[in-house]
Amino acid sequence: MKNPKFNPTDTNYERIFWNSLRKQTVLITEHSHAKAPMTNAYVLPTVQAGEYLEELEKENFFRRLGTVLPMYYNDYTVSTIATDAEAQWVAEGDNIPEDEEVLNTYRFDTHKLSSIAKIHINLLEDEGFDFEEWILKKFSHRFAHAEAKAFLVGTGKGEPLGILADQGGAEVGVTTNSASITFDEVMALFHSLDPRFRENAVWVMNDATALALRTLKDNDGNYLWGPSAEKLLGKTVIICNQVPDIASGNKPIAFGDFSYYWIMERVPFAIRPLTEKYHMAQYRGYVGYEHLDGKLIRPEAIKVLKIAA
Repeated sequence: MKNPKFNPTDTNYERIFWNSLRKQTVLITEHSHAKAPMTNAYVLPTVQAGEYLEELEKENFFRRLGTVLPMYYNDYTVSTIATDAEAQWVAEGDNIPEDEEVLNTYRFDTHKLSSIAKIHINLLEDEGFDFEEWILKKFSHRFAHAEAKAFLVGTGKGEPLGILADQGGAEVGVTTNSASITFDEVMALFHSLDPRFRENAVWVMNDATALALRTLKDNDGNYLWGPSAEKLLGKTVIICNQVPDIASGNKPIAFGDFSYYWIMERVPFAIRPLTEKYHMAQYRGYVGYEHLDGKLIRPEAIKVLKIAA
């Protein structure tokens, strides 16, 4: 994604950036345009920023399926259309009726996600060690998992609002009749989603829930889930073990179009060295930051199954 505010594209910045991280020095002021506010950290050079986002997408399905938008300036609110207008037949010469679309306004805050990674000085000084890859994979793995958890179960207070939140999250399509799940209830969840959202819908559940569904059988002992482990009722199944288990009051299955979950990047991933903190222990430290928010802008676009209390 091209970054209109933090856009360090020149190769000189790339060289200075990685040298400063290795040597635990401060970047020179001529690259202040790449400095993230509030943290004194610097964003990744353009090439590595793209690689970092690729790693995030591998481990966080919200990054693949959600709508990721840069919002680097001061406008914290977004208005979205909450209804779908329809075309109407109009007699020749008659006035064309105006759309009666409903607008919802959402406020997107700036939530800080951070982590410290340490590396031993002997490894850092080894010429054969791929320091860039270590930085990218270390932080992308940690941040992808933290993001996914927040986008699922986040409270909206100090973190994004997750799709499983009772207020502002996805609509409950089905509540089970017992502490377990029947295949009839899975089918009911499928049909609780409006067909216009069903076209691009996916299932999201953890591995234990997928196993429970795959072992459901009919009266003749045949498995109800078809032969494909990747699809259920013709729709892709995404396994995410941060989704809650099947338990009283939990929401272990979500089904819908996740493009309606919007991720607002307030400041892209940035990093800075911790120049003194771990020196006595022969380690070097690095602290990474993201500033972002996330919300589901059409609660009816995703339906969840809730286990009876």
